[in-house]
Amino acid sequence: MDNYAPDAGKLKLMFVKAFDEIKQRYDDWKGVKAADVQKAYFAAKTKKTGETEVLDSTGKTKQDDEAFILRSTRS
Repeated sequence: MDNYAPDAGKLKLMFVKAFDEIKQRYDDWKGVKAADVQKAYFAAKTKKTGETEVLDSTGKTKQDDEAFILRSTRS
């Protein structure tokens, strides 16, 4: 998670680059932002400061449900 969750995480940057290149092949995905798709990977919550905290959770939280809903709408 440390290489993915931070904005400058290696895996996150690699994902954004690959997603932005590949989505151009599919009309349904052309207008989708990588950041919106990434929300489905980890549950997260927004702190009072506005900062997003990625959660290492159990799979049974409201934030997990929100991540699942995003994933399942693109299935």
